[in-house]
Amino acid sequence: PQSSNAQMAVVQKPMYFGFYADAMHGSGTGNYINATAKAANVHFISFSSYSELKTKILDAAANGNQVLLMVEGQIFEWQSAQLQKLYVENLKLLSQFLTENDLHKHVLGFYVIDEPYYKDDQASTHLGEQGVYNNLKAAALELNRQFGNKVIASTEAYFALDKLANTGQWMGFPTEFNWLGTNCYLAGGSICDTNEKFAHYVELFYSKMKPESGQRLFLTLDNYWSGNTTIDSATQARLIERTKFQLDLANKYNAVALFSFLYQTDGINGLESLPIVKDFIFDIGATVTGKNIAASANPKPFCENWQASQTVTCENGQTIGRITSCLPQGFYNPQYWHKEMNGSFSHIAGPPCNM
Repeated sequence: PQSSNAQMAVVQKPMYFGFYADAMHGSGTGNYINATAKAANVHFISFSSYSELKTKILDAAANGNQVLLMVEGQIFEWQSAQLQKLYVENLKLLSQFLTENDLHKHVLGFYVIDEPYYKDDQASTHLGEQGVYNNLKAAALELNRQFGNKVIASTEAYFALDKLANTGQWMGFPTEFNWLGTNCYLAGGSICDTNEKFAHYVELFYSKMKPESGQRLFLTLDNYWSGNTTIDSATQARLIERTKFQLDLANKYNAVALFSFLYQTDGINGLESLPIVKDFIFDIGATVTGKNIAASANPKPFCENWQASQTVTCENGQTIGRITSCLPQGFYNPQYWHKEMNGSFSHIAGPPCNM
């Protein structure tokens, strides 16, 4: 088998980690930046006023982070892939505001629209696939004109990929979009209830990307479950296993970023209802970004002899906890593995993960 050093020579770890909609107007408190910054290095911001936008960007900057501006509301009609009549003017005003307040430097790029082809399918008036593609290209070209070389990102749902699988036809995204992801979640039931189904959708989506033109895949992590009470530990374990599988896919496709849904909606997607998942995801984020949180900071080697999924006791009698998972070999730092102690997860330095 290939060594971890050889793997790392051809596989780059993701450069960015964030929580989708962690500073989205109307989602929970609308601003979780100071909480998510413990693990993230980029934040998703939407805004209803320029004063709100400035506050959020400065919050991110104070934590040493950049932002992706969610500009669907400035470009497209509500729940549609139809361009607003004033979208060019809206973007011009946004650029002027960022310039006047010296904020351009904190903007990594733009999350342009969420699942545009699915939106068009659900709309009362349809643009059709070519119409959606044309509007995506027009929006991306205008963003490039107004803001220069920035990330231009979007996602698409499994719906469009079913069409691709059945007909072999789907236009995908214009090459001006350089960060792309697809959404399909364990909580959705039979559509993506196995790793194989999820991997199939990612493979289909990636087949329509153009890496030679600079398009990079990002993964939206499966940290979602419906309900507003604490989800049982077995369900949380399933979500963690799905996320670990997604880390394997991040390796396979050289993903540029990982984005968790944990903070999309307070009390629904896991902020309060998935505490074990939350600890696990913060550790993953800290590994990507190098942030200094909890036991991830300056781990100390110990206990070379251990067995997976069993309580580990050092020679001096110290009980470490139950080893529950390993980061995939060659992903991030292969010297990191996870332990569980009193229900929480943390990184511990130890032998390479060979699970």
